[in-house]
This record gives sequence, structure tokens and C-alpha cells, in this order.
Amino acid sequence: MNVNLIPAARLRRASVQRHLRAWITTWSSLALFLLVAFFVAGGISANDDRTLTEQITVATNTIEQGQIETTRLRSAIEHSMTVLRANRAVGVQPDWSILLALVAEALGDEMVIRECRLVAQPARDEETGNDLTLTISGIGRTQQDISQFVLRMDKLTLFRRVRLTDTRREPFLNDHAIAFRLECELDKQEESGS
Repeated sequence: MNVNLIPAARLRRASVQRHLRAWITTWSSLALFLLVAFFVAGGISANDDRTLTEQITVATNTIEQGQIETTRLRSAIEHSMTVLRANRAVGVQPDWSILLALVAEALGDEMVIRECRLVAQPARDEETGNDLTLTISGIGRTQQDISQFVLRMDKLTLFRRVRLTDTRREPFLNDHAIAFRLECELDKQEESGS
């Protein structure tokens, strides 16, 4: 899944790297095709006991394989170009639904989210824009469930820091549950080439 929460500079670098790999693959395939064709041509002239029909069949199969690979690479390049155009159309607007899907995946079966809020605060360094903090409030069956959720959220590479700010026991249905509040500071990578 391509998380669109990554800064635009990193997305552009990744896109350029994908295109570069596609071109390298294309040219490598072409070189391999020419090399095979060269060896087939050498084999045709060196191997006199083969019939002309067998030689034509081998050459035809080699050409067909090269055409299949070329078609596959062309499709991959077209797909990459479509993704690049879509990324350019979206610009720097992140797709927050991806973030929510990751949170839901980390949640587990014993947890319920009551509120999920994204708060923008002025950054310490004005040149980098706003700092974003995702605040999640909810309940879990046990303290261990909440701790596991915090650990899973901390393992996501999107956050600079994940902090459990509040837990308290409260009535829930016919039993008790642990209410929690979690603050996750989104990791904002500098757009320097590093």
C-alpha cells in the first residue's frame, strides 16, 4: 500500500527510482534479447546437424519471449506513469484514509476507538510547516490490550513519537474497561536529499 502521508519530495524520489528501475529493466531485457539472438545466430551457423525448421523454431520462440517481456515492461511503465500523474494531481494532500486504515489494523479485537483527531500545531521550525499530532481516545478490555496497541502504533514508521497520555478504569456495559488517550506525533521528514 502506497502511504500518501510521506512528504512530496520523498514521493518524487521514489517515483524517479521506480522509473529508473523500469528503464534499467527494459534496457537489460533488450540487451539480453540481443545477446540471445547473437548466440542463436551463432548456434545456427555452428550447428549443421540441426534442420532449418528447428533453427527457425528456436529463433521464433526467442523473438516471441522478447516480445512478451517488452509488452510486460511497457505495461509496467504505463502503470508507473499513471501513478506518477495521480501523485502529481493530488500534490501534497495526504490521503488520511490510509492513516485510519493503519490505525484500524493496529487496533485489535479487544479495543474500541471513541475519537480520532488530527491536530495541527505550529512547528518548532517555521520552515517545515505545522506539526501534526494524531490523538486517539477509546477503550480496551485490559491494560495489556492497550499496551499492545501502543506498541503496534509505535512500530508504524509514520510517527516520530507515540505517547500514552491517560488511562482510567470506567464502567462499560455490565463490566469495566480501561479508557485511554494516545498521542502520536507524525514524523515529518525534511525535504533535504537525505
